[in-house]
Amino acid sequence: TVVITSNRGGLPGVVEDVGLTFKFNDLNDLKSKLNELIKNKALRLKLAKKSKEKADLTEIRKAL
Repeated sequence: TVVITSNRGGLPGVVEDVGLTFKFNDLNDLKSKLNELIKNKALRLKLAKKSKEKADLTEIRKAL
């Protein structure tokens, strides 16, 4: 799953480099990020893979 979040609050720190951030309250920037994902399959696949790896690592850490 690819994540898009605003650059405000705590989510950018959680998402880090496994998703995209847009400028808070800037619908044009959000639209731009969505279009980037729609048009760029390689980016979608890369972010989805990194997101899964991060989620798996988080689950491993919880189990320890």
